[in-house]
Amino acid sequence: GTIAPEVLELLEQDLTEDAAVKIAVLNNRSVRAALARLSVSSAELVQAGLLRNPVFSANAKFFDAGTELEIGVLQPFIDLFFVSARKRVAESELEATRAEIAGEIVRLVYDVRRAFVRVHAGERVLDVDREALRAAQASCDLTRELHRAGNVTDARLTTDELALGRAKLAVTRAESDVVEAREPLNVLLGLWGDSVGWTVAGTIGDEMPAPLDLEHVEARAIAASFDLSAGRAHALVEARRAGLASWERAFSTGEIGLVAKREAVDGEWGLGPALVFDLPVFDGGGASGAAATARLRAAVANHVALAVEIRSAARRLRERSLALQEQAAFLRSDVLPAAPRVVRETRQNNQAMPLGVLGVFVGKEEEISAQRAHVETLRDALLAGLDLEELLAGHLNHERIEADAQRPVARGAAARTGGH
Repeated sequence: GTIAPEVLELLEQDLTEDAAVKIAVLNNRSVRAALARLSVSSAELVQAGLLRNPVFSANAKFFDAGTELEIGVLQPFIDLFFVSARKRVAESELEATRAEIAGEIVRLVYDVRRAFVRVHAGERVLDVDREALRAAQASCDLTRELHRAGNVTDARLTTDELALGRAKLAVTRAESDVVEAREPLNVLLGLWGDSVGWTVAGTIGDEMPAPLDLEHVEARAIAASFDLSAGRAHALVEARRAGLASWERAFSTGEIGLVAKREAVDGEWGLGPALVFDLPVFDGGGASGAAATARLRAAVANHVALAVEIRSAARRLRERSLALQEQAAFLRSDVLPAAPRVVRETRQNNQAMPLGVLGVFVGKEEEISAQRAHVETLRDALLAGLDLEELLAGHLNHERIEADAQRPVARGAAARTGGH
């Protein structure tokens, strides 16, 4: 396939989150597959409302006195009673398909938004690591000068050179992480070839977005759930199938029509009615009825289990979002302001001491570590908020419920300063 001109036009500009979502809806092939499924269900609904075609039969028997012919046209009249029931089943199946597709589109939108956050965060971490590399390079250059003057030991020089090597490795790793973060977004947007060279607009902000409304999240998740809507529709499908099966057991096949026959001897034609019924001698339909009832019980049980899971997910995601928002706020209010003070105070206290300059770079490392921890925690808080938003928008994402569930409460600078 080719990429639509409107998609290419959006890619020519710096990519915003809204533009990425629009591209995904326009260009993602799974959306097209979902719409094709909807068309299939719609066609099946039309098919369910149609009567079966009449059956034409003919046979010939050859005798010495002549040929006996028999022809007939039969119409399955039992369908007249079952068409409305089968149509109601197809309507429920169409409703289930609509709910499932709506849930898939909600997931696609939030997958794009999460991937966008990861790209933003990856680029921000890369900026931080590049700043760390510049600081490590300056520290190492100064240490080399002091070492040549005999003011620094070999061990100190080696330590700084190792720190510089670690900083270079961190930048290389961060660059690789950015490339890795872009690829899931390329897949979600349905891009390949030259179209993957997009650039993102803006960067991950220092501030948390407006807090989510966390009141009554369980009830809101239940009310919005497309998964539950699909489950209810599937249960209704099985209930209607069970009712249909009970009638089909009694009247599995019934055909009525006309039969014409020509006698072999005198060639006279005879015309009369024809009636065909199944005789329930070997299969009384009990097994199929029991299976239909069992499927209905399973559908109801699955529906209840899903409602329990959605309520649990709402509680988990609410608490996860709150905890990560608190961590991000703590890092911003307590840790980030403290780290630059280390640099300033080191400069003030060691202005007359050449070796004191080395302490400035130690303080700079603390500042950079705090920035990295803040970006990572802010990223996780944004992702947790999007996970909860997705649930409240109607889709239960099992992968995201379990994602990062074992993430440490605090990392990096927050862990060293007693972050909560």
